Amino acid sequence: MNKSTQEKSAKLDFLKISNIERAKKLLDNCSCGIITAAGEEFCYTGLGICPIITAFEENPQVFRGACVADKVIGKAAAMMLVYGGAVSVWGNVMSQSALEFLCQRGIDVSWGEIVPYLKRRDGKGQCPMEERAIGMDDLEEAFGVFMNWGG
Repeated sequence: MNKSTQEKSAKLDFLKISNIERAKKLLDNCSCGIITAAGEEFCYTGLGICPIITAFEENPQVFRGACVADKVIGKAAAMMLVYGGAVSVWGNVMSQSALEFLCQRGIDVSWGEIVPYLKRRDGKGQCPMEERAIGMDDLEEAFGVFMNWGG
């Protein structure tokens, strides 16, 4: 790698790091912060995977090359983000299966806390979306299932 290529690579790494930090700061006001490849900021609020679904509904390309921070990342959310083309994901709380899925796909991933699995809101058992995602690997199938999730 020549010096010019190294400098460009270092600059891209710096931008990626600063964009994930920017996305994390958005979480002060929402549950999912997105910094697009163009540097635009988007902030979505809601429970569970709803902010990610809303982002897809409003702008299907928003995740392409984006850095995304979310308060909770389970495997269902991870699959949606990979399907959308996110390059970096941070979760304040992240399930082990989400971490493994993102790492296997070469996504830059960071977290505040890793948990064995996401729990239901009532604390009684595993989150149903997390449970449904566990056996899935096909991104298009996952996208169809979770965009139309009824419960």
